[in-house]
Amino acid sequence: MTLSSAAGVYRNGDYVVIERHSHRFPARCFWCNRTLAGSPVETATPAANVPLPRLPVCKPCHTQRLRRPRLALAVGMAAWIGAALLFIWLDEITGSSNSMVPAIFASMLVIIGLTAAVIAFELRVTAAGYSPVHVDEQYVWVAGAHREFLGALPDWSGMTLKELQQARR
Repeated sequence: MTLSSAAGVYRNGDYVVIERHSHRFPARCFWCNRTLAGSPVETATPAANVPLPRLPVCKPCHTQRLRRPRLALAVGMAAWIGAALLFIWLDEITGSSNSMVPAIFASMLVIIGLTAAVIAFELRVTAAGYSPVHVDEQYVWVAGAHREFLGALPDWSGMTLKELQQARR
């Protein structure tokens, strides 16, 4: 599929307008405009649990977007392991079972670890998907497409996003 064979996918300024029920994406990555062999290797799903179109995404872009969540999870796991080791080490140093120092430092690391895990989960959800700018019954407006991906799409002939938002008020 070439860029010219896309159907139901249009350019509206800096947005991609997608027909929800009848669309065919070009065989290009939405984020970097790399050519995709045949069908997309990975597709981005929306961040919310609503039936929206899946964007064509190449494997390198998909992997790149998942690096930060993995790093945040690694930091969280290291903090949990460090909390256990720190508690044992400080408990041996203080020598007193009544000392609160090991528990305080270990609990601080546990809180840091839990925070990093929550951040990793949130990053994973948002990195794997996309957030539509506007959704109605027929169309979805999405931002963030590569300039060349946008440039190759046909122009949108309907109302602009700004006009739609003003009409809803």
